[in-house]
Amino acid sequence: MVVGIDSLQELSSCRAGHYSASLHSHIPVIAAILQPMLSVSNLYLCRYDKYKTAIDVVRDTGAAYIVDEGGDGDEAFRNTSAYGTYLALMHTAAINAGASGVTMWLYRDQYYVWPLEDSNGHDSFYHGLHRWGTEPWLPYASDVRPSWYAATLLMTHMGPPHAQAPLGAKSVETSGEVEAIAIAAVRSAAVSVGHQMKTNERNVGKNDGCDRSIVMVNGGSESKSIKVTLMAYTPSACTEHNQTLFRYLYNPADVPVDAKPIGSSGSTNPLESNFVLTDNIPPGGMVVWATLGTATR
Repeated sequence: MVVGIDSLQELSSCRAGHYSASLHSHIPVIAAILQPMLSVSNLYLCRYDKYKTAIDVVRDTGAAYIVDEGGDGDEAFRNTSAYGTYLALMHTAAINAGASGVTMWLYRDQYYVWPLEDSNGHDSFYHGLHRWGTEPWLPYASDVRPSWYAATLLMTHMGPPHAQAPLGAKSVETSGEVEAIAIAAVRSAAVSVGHQMKTNERNVGKNDGCDRSIVMVNGGSESKSIKVTLMAYTPSACTEHNQTLFRYLYNPADVPVDAKPIGSSGSTNPLESNFVLTDNIPPGGMVVWATLGTATR
């Protein structure tokens, strides 16, 4: 392997298994059999199909496509660790389809104002409180739900603007096939004209930064070994910091309970491994290898 808007009804249809196998079918993704409610044997393919179709419609306008209100309508499922896998597959599909950003519904439970301040008994409303978040309404509780650990990894390392990448990140083309694995990669966008980078021997511009992140999601019910070749890695143009990739693992079978972002569980310098990453990803697991988002780790 080488490295808009969604309605809730559309999101639910992905869980039901409605998808077009004609798009991106070279990455078969099967469900993480960690939670029987997760009947999404082709969640990645379904999401990629929907996002790519919508993005192609607006591409000629030059407008950005934002995946908004991404999530699943089943509250019991959202409270499981398997929902972290769901969010990881959703984000991976959006990056590969060309979306400019992804927002989930919701990061945190929230209260509504008029006319929904008294909503109750439907769509996870409890007397105006919408319990869709990866963490509860803060005045009520300081703990987090299992999917929060996956969400914070994605938000930290997969490209949102921050001090290390003020202009966000650009997606990097990936190719190859490992059963049940979805993969996406991004590289920071440089603030000014900087070092020239290449992907698959094609020039992708002189304004691209050196920081990068690679996310790998195992949508299957068995552990998977994977090898990733970093074709776009030109560390000679970067600082020593940018040459070390740090590993972060979300394992739905072993989710932390400390309400702290998942820390690095290892690191590697691609210079010492011929620009090849090797890993073993547990069922439903997400691994992020990154320099992006690690400046303050």
